[in-house]
Amino acid sequence: MSRNFVVGVDCSTTSAKALVVDEQGTVVASGRASLTVESGSPGQYEQDGCAWWAAVGSALRSALSFLGDDDRRRLDGLCIANQRESFVLVDREGIPLAPAILWLDSRGRRYSDRHRESDLERLTGRPPSPTTGLFKLMWLRDESPELFAATSTVLDVQGFLMHSLTGERATSVATGESLGLVDFDSGGWSDEILDLLDLPIGKLPRLCAPGEAVGRVTSAAARTCGLPEGLPVLAGAGDGQAGLLGSGSVAKGQVCVSFGTSLACGVLVTERHHGPGLRNLLGPLPGYSVVESLLRTGALTQDWLCRLLGDEGSPLSIEQLHHLARRAPAGADGVLFVPYLEGADTPSWDADARALLVGLKGGHGREVVARSVLEGIAYELRLHISLIEEAIGCTIGRVTGIGGGFRGDLGSSIVCDIVGRPIQLMPTVEATARGAGIIAAAGVGWGEGSNVGERGVFLATSLAPAIHEIQPSDEHGSRYERLFDVYRRLHPSLAWVGPAIERIDSDRGPRAERSPAIEDQKDD
Repeated sequence: MSRNFVVGVDCSTTSAKALVVDEQGTVVASGRASLTVESGSPGQYEQDGCAWWAAVGSALRSALSFLGDDDRRRLDGLCIANQRESFVLVDREGIPLAPAILWLDSRGRRYSDRHRESDLERLTGRPPSPTTGLFKLMWLRDESPELFAATSTVLDVQGFLMHSLTGERATSVATGESLGLVDFDSGGWSDEILDLLDLPIGKLPRLCAPGEAVGRVTSAAARTCGLPEGLPVLAGAGDGQAGLLGSGSVAKGQVCVSFGTSLACGVLVTERHHGPGLRNLLGPLPGYSVVESLLRTGALTQDWLCRLLGDEGSPLSIEQLHHLARRAPAGADGVLFVPYLEGADTPSWDADARALLVGLKGGHGREVVARSVLEGIAYELRLHISLIEEAIGCTIGRVTGIGGGFRGDLGSSIVCDIVGRPIQLMPTVEATARGAGIIAAAGVGWGEGSNVGERGVFLATSLAPAIHEIQPSDEHGSRYERLFDVYRRLHPSLAWVGPAIERIDSDRGPRAERSPAIEDQKDD
């Protein structure tokens, strides 16, 4: 029996992935290509925008090489999910004028600090933070006025890829909103924010709803990617939102934890909710939104630890790190680590925050430090889940984990034990690209329902992959419970340390050290 297919693409921080999925939700082909992050100065994270297109093209060619000509003719549509907050400035031809600035970049910090008490959170659903594109655009406006003036269009990752695929300057509202320029309630570009930025609306792409047809694959893009010319391209969503669909986390009380370069914890809702430090995002399907927490350093913390504990020039592997951490007792003999290597996001959005290692004694060695760092990420996740529960007024009954940070039995079991509830792990880590495929399928009419939103929820549920569930251990629960009570008070008690050190550092001038490297663990 012939089958129809859709293509889901995820262009993340460290790689691009492409999946071909059939009507039963089976992944029939996949491809992948790596991306490199440049970080030459503290707080600066950049990529070549053209590398996004090159990586997506490579991933698509690899995936489509597994299909015959007849199968390619039965492709119904393509959809993209992507890293959020990152953007590139392009000229009239769509060619980048400068390197793309990534979500991790903190050059807009003084502007986010300046607007902490402003009305921006009400307008956008996002607490002011250096992560948001708006504040980096303010920095560019003031520090590179000629570049800012020469810009024809500001494109987020999806917008750049949409233009490359279809020639249209358009993006999904569910990823364009990560720039911090969209009015959350109206779903359109905010005139008030654009006036504040002094950016004409004509320099922004057209906003489309998730699942809406943006255009069709051009002949040039077809030659680059191996796609059929004329294939419909549908608006997608940010990677965090798409991961909810790809993991099947669409019912009330179901949270998806994306443990990649960052650690994002989100739940699909139908109305806006307020909670300390939580973000309200436009959803991956029309009629839905997402309540989300964020820690900017998830797997990034693991990478840092592998370099710290390895030999010079030879970092530990994740397997070696876990082997070392197994030699320490649960609870790391009372040593606690707060993983704010790049500042704090949820709940305090404190850009001055520093990572903390507390409770060391003279007899402690590398194994205790290793275990404490892995546990610190899990304590932070538990804090975020509790904040989401309070905000939505509902107990989280199901936690699904996706992303490269869940590799290895020890890391997953530590998270499960500290969170104190079962965690369902997907057998494949391509949840984000799978979510993009679900949006594409809903957009072209697959599934049951009268609109994209209804069909998307139906498909996310009915096509959800099999999962592997791990249970928390009763052995360590009481100790982790008491240590968590200490953990959650550490940063509030020591929040003054970061600003004090920042003032001392500012007196000595620019720092010479490089920012932490990013390895290929973002999502998949």
